[in-house]
Amino acid sequence: MLSLLRELVEVPGGSGSEEDVAAAIVQHTRDLPIERMLDPMGNLILTIASPAPRGSVMLCVHMDEVSLVVRHIEENGRLSFSPHGLIDARTLVSTQVDVHSQLGTHAGVIGTKGSHLVTQEERARPLGVGSLWLDVGARNHDEALAMGIRPGDLITYRPNFREMAHGYIVSKAIDNRAGCAVVVELARKLAGVKLPYDLHLVAAVQEEVGARGSRVAAQRLKPTMAIIVDTTPAADPLTQPHEVSCEVGKGPIIRVMDMFFDLLLGTIYSRPIREWLMETAERFGMPYQATVASTFSDAATVHLTNQGVPCGGVFIARLCSHSATEVAHVSDIENASVLLYEALRVLTGDLLEKIAQPRRL
Repeated sequence: MLSLLRELVEVPGGSGSEEDVAAAIVQHTRDLPIERMLDPMGNLILTIASPAPRGSVMLCVHMDEVSLVVRHIEENGRLSFSPHGLIDARTLVSTQVDVHSQLGTHAGVIGTKGSHLVTQEERARPLGVGSLWLDVGARNHDEALAMGIRPGDLITYRPNFREMAHGYIVSKAIDNRAGCAVVVELARKLAGVKLPYDLHLVAAVQEEVGARGSRVAAQRLKPTMAIIVDTTPAADPLTQPHEVSCEVGKGPIIRVMDMFFDLLLGTIYSRPIREWLMETAERFGMPYQATVASTFSDAATVHLTNQGVPCGGVFIARLCSHSATEVAHVSDIENASVLLYEALRVLTGDLLEKIAQPRRL
C-alpha cells in the first residue's frame, strides 16, 4: 500500500487535468480481467461485470488534488494565481510548487513580503492570495512566455512523500490518492470474484471544484447504490470535539451526514447502507468511526442523479487538509480497503435489493 500510495501522490493531477492519474491507475490494473472506459469528461470507470447482475454498485473516488492555476504573468516575470479548490492562503507561503506549461514542468516557489519588512498593521490583517506571488525564475514577462507559461496553466504542490514514525505518512495529494489506492486494491482482489451485481469502480474528475465528474459518471451508469471513498479533515490539537470528532489512526470513517454551507453541498447518507457497513466492520472486528462532517463529497451530486441513488461513505482521516503536507495513517487506508472488500464480497443480490431498490407499500 505504501509503495502504491507513494507513486499515486507524486502524479500531478489538478481538477480538469487528471489524465496522468487515470493512466497510473490503468497501469496498475492492466492485467486484470475487467472492463475499462474513459468517458468524455475524463472519468475512469473500471467495471467488474456479473454473469447475472441483480443491480449495480458504483464505488467512487476522485483523482484530482487541490491545486492552483496561473491567472496573470506580471511584467517582472512573476505569476499571480488563483486557487483551484478550497485552499487556505496561509498554507501557501514559501511552498514549493510545479508549474505545468506546454513546454514542460517548471520549479517554483510561492512568496510574500518578507517577515522583516512586514508592519504591525500588515501582520494583523488576514493573508489572502492577492498578497502572494509565484516565482519561477523568469526575470521578465517575455522570459515566462518563452518557458511556455500561459494563463490557465496548472500549478501543483511539489512531490514530497515521506514516512513518519508509527505508520504516519505526509504528502501532497493524500486527498484523494488514498482513495485511488483503495480502488486499485479492490480491483485486484475482486476482479476474479463472481459477484451477483455489476461493480463499477469510478475514479472521478473535478471533485475539488464541486463534485462534477461523479455526477456525470452516475448519470451514465445509473447504479442501484453508490459508495463514496474519500479523505476527510480530522481532529487536531486546536479543534473541539463538536467541530471534528474523527481521529487519524482510529480506523475508517462511516459518514452519517455532511454539509458544506458555503456551497450548499452535502449528503444525508443512506441509513441501510451505513448499517450494512457498520455490521460488516463489527463482524470482522475492524475499527471504525462514525461522523457528521462540515464538508462535502462526491455523494452530494451522485445521490441526486437519475431517480435518486442511495449513497454510503467510507472516509479516511487526514490532518493539514488541502495543503502541501497532508498527514494520514497507513492503517486507516488499509482498513478502509479491507472493510470495503469484505462488505462487497458478502453483498448478495437480495441484500442489495433490500438496501437500495424501491418497494411497493
